[in-house]
Amino acid sequence: MSSISRYKLLLLFAAGACLFYQCTTRRIGGHGVLLKKVIVKCEDPDINKDELYGYLKQKPNRKLVGVNFNLPEALSFIHILHRRAVGTKGLFTNGAGFPFYLHIHNLVDSTRELKRETRRDLRYDKRKTKYDNTPKKSIGHQRKPPKKHQTIGEFLWKIGEPPVLIDDAKTARSNKQLALYLDNKGYFHSTVTDTLIYPWMQRNRKKKAILCYLVKPAPPYTIRNVVWDIRDPNIAYDIQTDTSAAVCLVKPNSKFDIDTMEAERDRITRILRNDGYYLFTKDYVRISNDSALGTHQVRTKIIISKQEFRLSDTTWGEANHQRFDVRNIIVKNMTGTGFTKEDTMQYDSTLFREIYFLRNTGMRNGIPIEKQLKFKPEVLASRIAFHSTLLYRQSDYEATYGQLTRLNVFKQVVIDPVMIPDTSKTGNDKLDILVKLYPVKRMTFIAQTELTNTGGNFGMGGSFSYVNNNVFHGAEILNISLKGGTEAQHSFGDTHGSSTTNQLAFNTVSAGSEATLNIPREFFPFSYLVNKNRTEDQRKTVERRTVFQSAFNYQKRQDYDRSLGNLSYGYTFRYKKYNKFGLFPVEMNVVKVIPGPGLTELLSHSDQLLRYRFTDHFILDSRYSWLYNSQTADPNQRRTTYFKLDLEASGNYMRAIYKLTNRPLDSNNSYHFAGIPFSQYLRAYADFHKYWRVGDHEAIVIRMASGFGLPLKNYPTLPLEKSFYGGGANGIRAWEARSLGPGTYFPPSDQRYAQFGDIQIEYNVEIRVKITNSLNGAAFADGGNIWILKKDPQRPGADFDPKKFINDLAFGPGFGLRYDLGFFVVRLDWAFRIRDPAYPYGERWYIPGQRKLGSNLNFGIGYPF
Repeated sequence: MSSISRYKLLLLFAAGACLFYQCTTRRIGGHGVLLKKVIVKCEDPDINKDELYGYLKQKPNRKLVGVNFNLPEALSFIHILHRRAVGTKGLFTNGAGFPFYLHIHNLVDSTRELKRETRRDLRYDKRKTKYDNTPKKSIGHQRKPPKKHQTIGEFLWKIGEPPVLIDDAKTARSNKQLALYLDNKGYFHSTVTDTLIYPWMQRNRKKKAILCYLVKPAPPYTIRNVVWDIRDPNIAYDIQTDTSAAVCLVKPNSKFDIDTMEAERDRITRILRNDGYYLFTKDYVRISNDSALGTHQVRTKIIISKQEFRLSDTTWGEANHQRFDVRNIIVKNMTGTGFTKEDTMQYDSTLFREIYFLRNTGMRNGIPIEKQLKFKPEVLASRIAFHSTLLYRQSDYEATYGQLTRLNVFKQVVIDPVMIPDTSKTGNDKLDILVKLYPVKRMTFIAQTELTNTGGNFGMGGSFSYVNNNVFHGAEILNISLKGGTEAQHSFGDTHGSSTTNQLAFNTVSAGSEATLNIPREFFPFSYLVNKNRTEDQRKTVERRTVFQSAFNYQKRQDYDRSLGNLSYGYTFRYKKYNKFGLFPVEMNVVKVIPGPGLTELLSHSDQLLRYRFTDHFILDSRYSWLYNSQTADPNQRRTTYFKLDLEASGNYMRAIYKLTNRPLDSNNSYHFAGIPFSQYLRAYADFHKYWRVGDHEAIVIRMASGFGLPLKNYPTLPLEKSFYGGGANGIRAWEARSLGPGTYFPPSDQRYAQFGDIQIEYNVEIRVKITNSLNGAAFADGGNIWILKKDPQRPGADFDPKKFINDLAFGPGFGLRYDLGFFVVRLDWAFRIRDPAYPYGERWYIPGQRKLGSNLNFGIGYPF
C-alpha cells in the first residue's frame, strides 16, 4: 500500500471517528449536558468505593464493554485533567466503554416513534372493539383479533437507552446520600463536593461532562465502651452464661459502624431464639450511642427490652420473655387437602421416636385416602431436628425445613409451632411442632423433545420417562426413560468437515434406555462413613443418597455400530455448603463395536492404538468425584468458583486376580472377561471455572481443564469413551471436535476426526456482555491441546514432552451470540485459528498474507462452561 493511500485511509478513519464521537450528543438540545463518566474520589482505604458508588442517584449510560473505544477521547488530555482535579489515589470510575445503547437510541427519532405508536395503538383499539362487538355466531367469518406488530424503529427504540443528562437536583441528592453513608460508618461531619470536568474536545461545546464526587471523610469515631442494659433477668443470665458479651460484634476501641450494630442485633436475636425464646424478635434489641464526648468517641449501650403486651386499647404492659419447650412433634401428610382450605380430615397416629405421624383415615369415592402412611416414619424422623421436652431452637426449625425439602418429594414443607398455654406455671411454656407435608404427585409420565450438543455435534431427539417419587414409601425416586435421536457427526474419513452441509447432515441414529433408583440414605459399605452417634442435625453431611443406575445405548453411524451397557452403584453426599462428593466403587461398562466399511478401511492402515480404541472392551472401574460450587441463588453475587475433580481406576484388581489364578493370556498379553479384553488404566480429570461480575451487565469467566490417563498392562490404550480430545463447541472452538492434535501431529485427511490422546490441557477466557434482555454477546479466547504418553513412529510429534509442550498449544479467539429462550440458550460462536501447532515451528502464528485464516462456526445449546 502506497503512503498516499495510507494517509487517505487514516484521514477517512479519523473523520469517521470524529463523526461517531459527536453521534452521542447530536440529539441533545438546549443546555443539556451528557453524563459521560462518574468518578468517586476518596483516599481513605477503609471506605469501600463500590458501596459509595451504589449510593449515587445518577449514573452514566450503560456501556457494552468496559474498554474505551472512543479514539478522540483517548487522544485528548482527559487523563491529565483527572490527575489535576482529583489526584490518582482512591479513585472509583464508571462510564468507560462503548455507549452502544445510546447510539441505538440516537438512530431513532423518539418523537416520531411516539407519534407512530400512538396512531398504531388507536387503530388497534378500533379493530379490537369491532371484533369484540361482533356476534359470536359470525366470528368465524370475521378476521382474527388483530396483533400488534413492532416496526424496526420501535424495536430499536426499546433496546436503546436515552441519554443521561446531568441533573443538579440528583447530584445534590447524591451528595447527601454519600454524606449519610459516611455518617453510618462513623465519619461524622464529612464533606462531599462535586465538580464537572469537560473533555478536551468538548470544552467549547460543553455537551459532555465527567462528574467527580470529592469525598473528604472526617476522622472516624470509635467506641469507647459498651454497656449492656438487659431488663429481663432470665435473658441476662442466659447471655452471661452463653458468653455473648465476649463474642459481641460491637467492641470497645472498634470503629463506629451502623451495619455492624445491625449485625449484632441479628446475632443476639438468633442466640435467644436458639435458647427457647420463640417470640423474641429483633425489635426488642436497641442500640443507643452517645457521641457528645468531644473526643471522636461514642458510648454505646445495648438495650434488651422486656416483652410487651396490651392491657387496653391505650395502655401496654411489660413482662419477662416467654421461654418454650417442645411438647409434641406431629407430622401430617397433607394428602387430599389444599394449601388454603381448612383441614377437616380425621387422623389416627403412630408414635415413632417421640414423633407422632398422622394418617388420614378419610375416604374419597369410597376408597381410603391413606391405607398406610405414605412415607416410612424412620425416613422422616431422621430428618426432624426437634426433640420433645427440650428447648425450642430456631436452628432446629431451619435444619428440619432444609432436610425435608432436599428429599425432593414435597411441593411444600410447612412447620407451624403452636403455643400451648402452661396453666400450672411450673416451668416453661410449651410448643407443639406441627410439620405439614404437601407431597408431589407420586407417579408422573414425561414426554419431551430436546436439542443436544455432544462434543460439538448438533442433534435432536426425544424421550419418554416414568418417574415414581416414592416407590418403596421411603422417598426413593425411580426414573425409567427411553430415548432416541439423531445427530450430525463427521465421518472419520470426511475431509471436508468444515462445510456447513456436512455439519448439518444427520447421519447418526441412537436409541437407548436408562433406569435410576435414588435412595435418600446410605447402604453397605457407605453406612460406615456416617457417625451413628450423632443426630441428623449434628452431622456435617447432608443429602446423602445411594444411587443405582443401569443403561443401554445403541448407536448407528456411518463408520460403525456400537452397543454400550452400563451398570453402577454409588453414594453421593453434600458436605457443609458448597462441597459435593461421590463414591462409585462399582461402575461396569461393556462396549461392542461392529466397524463399518469406512472405519475398517481406516483401521487397516492406521496405528495400533487407534485400532484398540475401536475394538470390543470391558470396563470395571471405581470412581471418586469432588465438586465445589460456590454459586448461590443470590442475584447480587459477584464471584463464583467451580471446581470438579474425577479420579478413576479400572482393571487393577481383575488383573491381579487373573494372574493369581493363572488364567491364560492372549497374544497381546491381555486377560479376557467373557471373551472381551478388559481395560486397565488410571485416569484423573480436573475442571476449574472462575466467574466475575465486573459490571451490571458484564462478566468475565476463566476456565482451566486438565486430564491425564495412564494405560496399564492389560489394555495398551485408554478406551474410546475415556480418552481426551480437542476442539468442539464446548472446548477449543476454532477446531472441530476431535480434529486438534495430538501435539504437533498433522493427521491424514481420512483420519482428521479421529484424534484422541492420553493428556489434555485446555484453557478458556470469555467476556460475556448482556446486549438486550434475551440476547447476549461474548468475546473469547481458547487454547490448549492433547498428547499421547508414548512416542508413536506413525504419529510424529504427538507425544508429550514436559520441556516443550508449551510450544504445542493451540490458540483460537473468537466472538459469539447467545439467545436466551428461557428454558435453554441457543449459542453461535465463530472462532479463528490464530496459532495452529500442526504447522512447522516458526510458522504456527497466523500472519496475514502467509496463509489462509482458518475458522470454525459452532452452533451449541447452553453455555460452553
